[in-house]
Amino acid sequence: MEQVSMEPRVSEDGGSCVGLMWDMNTLAFYQRTMSPHVALQPLIIHNEKSIFTRHVDQKSYELTDHLGNVRSVVSDMLLADYDLPMNTDPTNLRAKVVSRSDYYPFGSLLPGRNYSSDSYRHGFNGMEKDDEMHNSTGTSYDFGARIYDPRVGRWLSLDPQAINYPYVSPYTYALNTPIQATDPNGKWVIWVHYQITYSVLLKLGYDKKTADIVAHAASTYSDNPPAWVIKAQGHSSQLAKRPNINYGTTRNSQHEDHSHWHAMRSDAEASGGMSPEQATQRGLEYGWSKIFASTGESLNALDLGQGLHALQDAEAHFGASTNEHLGLNLTSVWHMAYDSGNRGGNQLDGAKSLTESAILSMEILNGGTSQLRDGLQLNLRGTSEEQRGQLRDALGKNGFTMNEGSIVNLGTEDKKNLAWRHTVSKSK
Repeated sequence: MEQVSMEPRVSEDGGSCVGLMWDMNTLAFYQRTMSPHVALQPLIIHNEKSIFTRHVDQKSYELTDHLGNVRSVVSDMLLADYDLPMNTDPTNLRAKVVSRSDYYPFGSLLPGRNYSSDSYRHGFNGMEKDDEMHNSTGTSYDFGARIYDPRVGRWLSLDPQAINYPYVSPYTYALNTPIQATDPNGKWVIWVHYQITYSVLLKLGYDKKTADIVAHAASTYSDNPPAWVIKAQGHSSQLAKRPNINYGTTRNSQHEDHSHWHAMRSDAEASGGMSPEQATQRGLEYGWSKIFASTGESLNALDLGQGLHALQDAEAHFGASTNEHLGLNLTSVWHMAYDSGNRGGNQLDGAKSLTESAILSMEILNGGTSQLRDGLQLNLRGTSEEQRGQLRDALGKNGFTMNEGSIVNLGTEDKKNLAWRHTVSKSK
């Protein structure tokens, strides 16, 4: 099998064609070429000459995870297999992979799980590598304000905000929480709950102000971190507590009595036999109860945000106990690695899927139709039969139905990450 690139060149003589290309208001055919760098030949249309030039394998696309880490890089060159001369039709079409990288929580490259990682400039948190310091790829990153060494999880210089919180090491990265927080410029962290919620709302067409309010509710309001944590973040406009919000409802968010708010177990519940799966399901039920209560006059950003937070935590914590999640022990270290995406398929995919489906469900329950379309898929993992019935009733009022759903694996065969996927269809 011969491996070649598949790139277009305009055909003037009507040769064999494999696709179409727009030219002005006219569809023009293009034919195969073996050249990795292609100059499109002049195309004569109504005695007017139009010249097109394009060079391939010079543009790269980054595929990132929830923290902005560059996991894979592909170029704009399309690879294919040919069985020449017997068969000229291409098979096994695929993108050209420039780089692939998997990381430990603090950013070091996982041995044996990176490919040509030294050929691309950006990596952990999307930052530029500074490999000259240690003459080895991925051992130093330039965040702008400071240089970071992922091997030890520490900055190489003092935090410019250190004067605001002398009780935290000025060399600590992301307050030692690299799984749920990032430090975008070396100054302060951003919680992942905010990032997930904000990006999904923008994707669904919400304005930035609305997205910010709900994302704040899903992060600071729901977690209600202590003052020193917020102060350590340099009074970020996204996360600092706001004067028009009453945080009293969630003031004990981190107490074990409220473990279900985070899809976790208290230590007493874990000792009493509650399994991680049971704790996860309880967290999902709590999250969906908040979503389904967000209707009519009861709809408010704080309850919606808290519901989204619980659904996201169901994917992040996998029913961990307090000691497993926060304790200084080997189990807590395991859960840190587990929370970072080791479950397969990156459970942040599941968190984003649940977040988007929850917002869409809230819209449907409130009579919204702008997002409805034939084939719309909803991840309703953790919902009750009664809740799904409410959704079907709301959909039926707008001429849509929803099937019984099926289990979809967002992970791999070895490390499953299951979602309960339902498809919305236009009524016939």
